[in-house]
Amino acid sequence: MYRKAGVSGRDRSAEIDPLEYAQPALFRFLANKMWIDELYDRTVIAFSWTAARLSDWMDRYFWDGLVRGFGAIGQLFGIFTAGVDERGINAGVDETTAGTRGLGRLMSGAHSGQIQTYLGAVAIGMLALLLLYAWLA
Repeated sequence: MYRKAGVSGRDRSAEIDPLEYAQPALFRFLANKMWIDELYDRTVIAFSWTAARLSDWMDRYFWDGLVRGFGAIGQLFGIFTAGVDERGINAGVDETTAGTRGLGRLMSGAHSGQIQTYLGAVAIGMLALLLLYAWLA
């Protein structure tokens, strides 16, 4: 087709591409690069843009809200457990140790370190038990 156009010389048909002259629809299809750029723009680029917008929205409003919500729950749980720890557990342990310390002071006051006093207390206790058994029997 192209060889014939070149041989014919310089007539008006030589200025027009032979394919455009013979097949104008096919020539327009090929001249427009088979509309691949337009097809790519309307499919791949449009999908990528939509996916990017959706991902941005999900990140800003869904995931960020979810993370902030879990963080707030953790903070509230921390405040609650701090109150329970300070008012309940620590107060109970402090009172128990204060009571134990007081009992220790009371017991240490009763101990003189002289064994004769301890033996005398044991003898008086045994005598009291013997009298109780004799009285009950």
